[in-house]
Amino acid sequence: MESIFFLAESLTVYHMGRVSDLYGRKPILLIGPLGLSLAMLSFGLSQSFWGMVVTRAAMGVFNGNIGVSKTIMAESTDETNRADAFTLMPIVWTTGSTLGPTIGGVLADPAARWPHIFGKFAFFQRNPWFLSCFAAGFFAFSAFLLSLWGIKETLPNKVKRQHNSESEPLLSNDPETSQTYGSVENREGPSERPPTTRALLTDSKLRITLLSMAFLAFTDMSYQVLIPLIYTTSIPVGGLGLSPYQVGLILAHVGEVTPLIWALLIFQLFVSTVIVTAFNAMHLLVVINAPPNSLGSVNGLAQMISSGTRGLAPVFASSLYSHSLESQIAGGHLVEIVLIGVTIIGIYCISWLPH
Repeated sequence: MESIFFLAESLTVYHMGRVSDLYGRKPILLIGPLGLSLAMLSFGLSQSFWGMVVTRAAMGVFNGNIGVSKTIMAESTDETNRADAFTLMPIVWTTGSTLGPTIGGVLADPAARWPHIFGKFAFFQRNPWFLSCFAAGFFAFSAFLLSLWGIKETLPNKVKRQHNSESEPLLSNDPETSQTYGSVENREGPSERPPTTRALLTDSKLRITLLSMAFLAFTDMSYQVLIPLIYTTSIPVGGLGLSPYQVGLILAHVGEVTPLIWALLIFQLFVSTVIVTAFNAMHLLVVINAPPNSLGSVNGLAQMISSGTRGLAPVFASSLYSHSLESQIAGGHLVEIVLIGVTIIGIYCISWLPH
């Protein structure tokens, strides 16, 4: 289910970025939260596995504007404050990642949790996850309204054209046009079309940046998939032997966990923080190395590569983990050895990035 979301996102994110280079950032940005809110409601009403698959894929499609949001941040800042602005992204992401599961878990199956309030409604008995999805959809729709009223267009061509239309007089002082009274001449030609994908990939700096992004996204997603598997695998096989209940309590800093395991968990949380800062630096490199007239396309291309690798990583990591335990190759640690090798290759690619 997680792979479906990222694969669907990878199919649309580049095209949304390219369209935003031609027609503006704001319309594409608004499509995302509005579509997400509707998809979340549909997910909560799904009564079959395939219904959930379709609506989960729809969420990935509408999340394809994530590259456009990064483009707007880049165009709303300059070299003096761009790094500071991008440092807010991990804060927003981690806040949502913390509050989202909490709200979803609390509101799940309200008929069973609060039978005296919701138990009398057959709707909530038939759709136990609708209230959680409704809350998520409400946040998405609120983001749509805030973006609609609070965000201005940042595409340079459209901003310049709007500025000219507001400041130029109706009658030009140019002798060649002063005789055509009552008419307004558009002096600005059509917007320059962004370069093709093939042309973008001929830039060696951009190519190595995108390749580094792919390795970073793949290793990060593999890491995120393996962590809960290792937590719950029994100790004799090579895991930590934690119960699902203990895993759920880890972030709350309670539970019956030995000091040694706590030391490992603290180190793991520290590594997670470093990964977030690496993504922040990578997003800045993508912006810096992108041609000015195709910033949306490049951000979309980077996000497409990131989403595509994130879609493949769960299948690869979980399957290799299962094979490692069954075959006991390298003592059941084949998956760790393979991913360490992938990480080393990624570090080598990152070493070629421009300073």
